[in-house]
Amino acid sequence: MKYSINVFIAAFLCFCVVSSNNAFPDMVYLKNGEELEGIILKEDENMLTLNIGFGKVALRREGIDSIHKYTFLEQNDLKD
Repeated sequence: MKYSINVFIAAFLCFCVVSSNNAFPDMVYLKNGEELEGIILKEDENMLTLNIGFGKVALRREGIDSIHKYTFLEQNDLKD
C-alpha cells in the first residue's frame, strides 16, 4: 500500500513538471519593433502560431527577428 502511494505521488509530480513547462509565455520580437508575449502553439519553417491570451496570432517567420523562450528558472526570477 505504501509503495503504491509513493508511485502515485511521483507520477503526479512528474505530470505537474511536464504540464507546467508549456505554461510559460515566450517573447517574440518582430522586425518592425513590436514585441508579442504568448505561448507558442505551433511552429514550422514558414509560420509560428502564438496564443496571446485572448486569441491566436499567426506570424510569418520572415517578420520575426528573434524568439526568447523562457526557462523554468527565468520564470521564477521574473516573479521575484
